[in-house]
Order: sequence, then C-alpha cells, then structure tokens
Amino acid sequence: MKKLKKFWNNYTRNLSIVVVGVVMAGVAYNLTENSVASQVQTEQIIVAKENIPPHTKISKEMLEFQDKVISEIPGDAVKNADDIKFGDTYTGEYGFLKGTAIRSELVQSAEQSPYGSALGLKEGMVEIGLKTDLVQSAGANVKPGILVDIYAALTEEQSTRVIGKADPDLANILVKNVLNAEASEINQADANGSKVPAVVVVEVNDKQAQKLMVYQESGKIYLLPAGVRN
Repeated sequence: MKKLKKFWNNYTRNLSIVVVGVVMAGVAYNLTENSVASQVQTEQIIVAKENIPPHTKISKEMLEFQDKVISEIPGDAVKNADDIKFGDTYTGEYGFLKGTAIRSELVQSAEQSPYGSALGLKEGMVEIGLKTDLVQSAGANVKPGILVDIYAALTEEQSTRVIGKADPDLANILVKNVLNAEASEINQADANGSKVPAVVVVEVNDKQAQKLMVYQESGKIYLLPAGVRN
C-alpha cells in the first residue's frame, strides 16, 4: 500500500490525466472523422427513376442506380438489381417518389399484397376457382406455381365424353392457389389444417374461363400436373 502511495504522486497523477485526455481526444477525433466520412462518402443504390404509384409492378425501366451520401441511405436500401424479383415485385401502400431509394421493406410480392394474386394478373387474364378433391387433383399433387392439363368428363345421356389437352385451351394452365374446404391455403407444416384440396384457382383468359365454367357445371374436371413454367 505504501509503495502504491509512493507511486501515486503529483507527477503520475498529472501523467495519467494527460494520457486519458489523449485517449479521449483520439476517440473523439475518430468519431468526428467517421461522422464526416459518412456525410461526404457516397455509395451506389437503386432509386426510382420517376414517381412510382402505390401497388404498381416494378420493372427495370422504372429504376436507376444513383450515388447517395452514406448517412442518407436507409438500412434496407436495395443496392443490387439481383435482389429484386422482377415480374413479382410491387410497390406497397405509398409507392416511391422520383430519386428515392428502393427499400426492401416497402416492396412486396403479389401474394403479400392486400389485393392478393389478382394484382399480378396480366392484361386479359382472369382467375377462376375449380371444384376439386383428392382424386381430381392427382392426389393433392396440384400445387401453386405448377402447370396442369385439364380434362373434363362430361355426362351426356347414357355416356361420358372426355375432353382433354387435345383442346389447346385446356393445356398448360397455371395454378395460382389451392384451398381446402375452410378456404385456407393448404400448409403441409400445419398439423391441424386440412390437407384435402377443395378449390384450385387457375389463371386463364376469358375464352378458357367460359369453357371451364360450362365443363364444371356439366361434369367433373380433373387436373393433371404437366410441369412448371420456365
């Protein structure tokens, strides 16, 4: 203890104060340098080329790269075009003003939109629900995103007439959704939810929709998985 007191004198005390002051000055200098750098240095991000309205499909033509000061860049700003799934990326409730950063938290897929998959429909296309069951859906192997060939078994007097993919309007139909009897999407991970399909929603044009309505009212429709869209 005496040695410690002997060591801790006015000289060592003043030296300690100087050392602490130098360290704190160094820390303050680094913080200032980092702050200045963040206000001067820039980074390239993706921004809106023009105003993009709410609930609008985002295309490459709507975007451009722009250098922004680092301190002004949001944490979720998109910096790589590969991070945008063009064809299924839409603005949210607010859209984007010209020159503002495209933010991952402010974009969504058609499925995530409150308007559902209808938001992603191409011009001239509609969605129609088809009644189904385990047999008619190939043992529940009909899933969203696949293509199906549709076969209609139509009862006519004493016989049954089958119409299949020989009719091009019934071939390679895109499945948009599969619902159970509770109108819930079938989730294999949900132990309590029904796995038996009751309705399959497909995307078709007006001519195809009319045919499917007639076939559905006149008999049964069978869905045969035929691959996936490239």
